[in-house]
Amino acid sequence: EFTSIDMQKVGGEIFLEKYKKKVSLKNFDLNIRFDLIGNFGYVGIQLTKDSLYKRFKKVFHHTAAIKATLAYGMIRLANIKDGETFLDPMCGSGTIALEAASLFKNRIKIFAGDINEEYVEKARENAKVNGLGEFIEFKQIDATKLEEYFTSIDKIVTNPPYGVKIAKRKDLKGFYWKFLESVSKVLSKEGRAVIINLRADMFRNIILRLKTFKIVHERVVESGGIFPHIFVLEKIQ
Repeated sequence: EFTSIDMQKVGGEIFLEKYKKKVSLKNFDLNIRFDLIGNFGYVGIQLTKDSLYKRFKKVFHHTAAIKATLAYGMIRLANIKDGETFLDPMCGSGTIALEAASLFKNRIKIFAGDINEEYVEKARENAKVNGLGEFIEFKQIDATKLEEYFTSIDKIVTNPPYGVKIAKRKDLKGFYWKFLESVSKVLSKEGRAVIINLRADMFRNIILRLKTFKIVHERVVESGGIFPHIFVLEKIQ
């Protein structure tokens, strides 16, 4: 097992031996990046000073939040078009909504909510400090009763609880079932839902048993040392 320090040491030695150049950790021209994922090593040049997942300022950090880079990927999988409505019904600190707002501004209607009123207020603050507050409508909502708040939503992108960092004792199976049932009631005919979930087998089984969605895409991603699945769902016509 390698630590980041081990990677720096080995990588630095290789470049020193090959290119005979001095290394500076502060005044450098190129920032060489090493990434070890599984049994594969990747070498590249980092183009940004800070990691891209740190691109938003936050006054509140949710313990189970995904990185902005992962939120960006999920939003791209949603295939959002101008004029559509967008919802993250379990917004936490607002990462997904912030990413959507930074990409589309007022070209789409963005809703974000959470059952926890404090999270809603903190997510609203996060949007304001990033200059994105005007593009997102925040409200306290129950993700298992979306039909009580919305009549039709084109794209739903969200990160529901996994039962790892929070909600360990929650009836996740029952919660996921009610949530997906509610999604089926508000998702537009040509709509799409992009949902990240660590309980992939459980989640997939619920989708198949509900018989209201088809899985048009599924992929595994790495997030904070765990490997959740991203499900892309469309309604069965």
